[in-house]
Amino acid sequence: MKKRWRSFLAGFLCCLLAAGVGFQSIAARREIQVSEDVRIQFGGDDFTPRDANGRVMPVFAYDGSVYAPVRAICEAAGLEVWYDGASRTVQVAQPSPAPTPVPQPGPEDFQHMAFFKEVGSIQVRDGQGRVAWISKGEALERWLKRLDNLYWKDLSLPPAQYAGSGMDLIFFDQEGNYLEKFTDISEGRVVCQGALWEYYGYNLDLGRLKLLLAGKPDETGPEKLFDTEEIAWAVVDGGDAQGGKRVAVKGENLQQLRQNLAPLTFLKGEACPVTVGCPVVVILYDKDGRTLGSFAGYGEDKISGGGYEYEVMGGEIDWDLINRLLEELPQAAYEEVNPILTLEGAFTADEVQISNSANDQRAVITNPELVKRLAENMGSLEFRVGERVKGSAWDPVEDGRLLVYWGKHEGEGPDSYATFAEMTVVVIDEKTIAFGGDEGYYASPSNGKIDKTLLDQLMDPAGPYSGTEGVRHEAAGRDEEGNIVWP
Repeated sequence: MKKRWRSFLAGFLCCLLAAGVGFQSIAARREIQVSEDVRIQFGGDDFTPRDANGRVMPVFAYDGSVYAPVRAICEAAGLEVWYDGASRTVQVAQPSPAPTPVPQPGPEDFQHMAFFKEVGSIQVRDGQGRVAWISKGEALERWLKRLDNLYWKDLSLPPAQYAGSGMDLIFFDQEGNYLEKFTDISEGRVVCQGALWEYYGYNLDLGRLKLLLAGKPDETGPEKLFDTEEIAWAVVDGGDAQGGKRVAVKGENLQQLRQNLAPLTFLKGEACPVTVGCPVVVILYDKDGRTLGSFAGYGEDKISGGGYEYEVMGGEIDWDLINRLLEELPQAAYEEVNPILTLEGAFTADEVQISNSANDQRAVITNPELVKRLAENMGSLEFRVGERVKGSAWDPVEDGRLLVYWGKHEGEGPDSYATFAEMTVVVIDEKTIAFGGDEGYYASPSNGKIDKTLLDQLMDPAGPYSGTEGVRHEAAGRDEEGNIVWP
């Protein structure tokens, strides 16, 4: 028999497995000799109790009783276990019965409404006496397409408790004869033929109907979101679903994408986030590296882009092509995905730190006018990303290079600022910066010059800004290990 001396907290006796039992832990501790050659079986199969991290938990016998971990044993027996820290009590209970699932209607429960094929005009009206018509041209065609893609289900419920938008749609045929009426429409339900109906597919776009009732014309129609002839390359971003993979689309692949997008137009709809509905985002660039636009899938025949939903007209976006490119092409280099760097965040900073190349001398700028002057200079520049930096962009370099940090105060005191990592750059000269740390790149402004003279003057303890309010110069010390320590 295998015996050991073991110290334990009394009170976790596992022989009580009935529901509703509370075990109170007792802080008494003593050393005892136990037997550990104890097996546990459930339904004839051996069971090894483990903790939440998968570690094997001890089971032992002492003085005629078997002791085992409460949670592992009870959960294996189908019981619920939790610990009440306030009373230092382990609670064991029968699991709550699972709620009875409520049947949800599926597509097979819905149907088309055949009368939409006969519609020649639609009247829109509300409870305020306003009336509008959708009766001709592209506007009517788009609404009929929207309606024809809806699926309907009679909920067989009285509409008395239903509160919709107060708007009605009345349908007429080509000769002006009455066909049908939707009362008190909402996004998802309408009252029709004295009963409440539910629909799915496209929504009825209440916002656009309200504009019609307000006397504003229907949408101007489909539009081009971008000029495909200007697309010099594209980036397909797979997002978290693809582990953050981004690929650059160029050459023949780009030509295929441009051919797909060229005939398409887009009908603006409701506001929505750009990435809703699809993890894949396509970003389009011109030859100068500026973004022409971006879009993501948002369901069948739809995209989202620029904060709005768009209905795709004149064809379909070839998502099979886009997903194949994401799968087959290699991870894009930084400069392909981010060809232009801007420091627009400088405009939100209220502190700038300028350090020398050895990073042992610095100027701390909190003077609002000087911070603004620096922001208006560097924040307005477009930096073209160039070659990779050999080594780290932050490595000490020859004199003349300055490290510039931009920060925003979120509290009080000298250490209350928060440094934006993406706003930290090495200013080499008036036409060159480095950024990105160990994965650094060089970049050059294309629309101006860096005010290196102002940076040098602010950095100089004996320069023209010495003693200016909101300009503080500091020198770093060294600790016993030689590390830089700022005051």
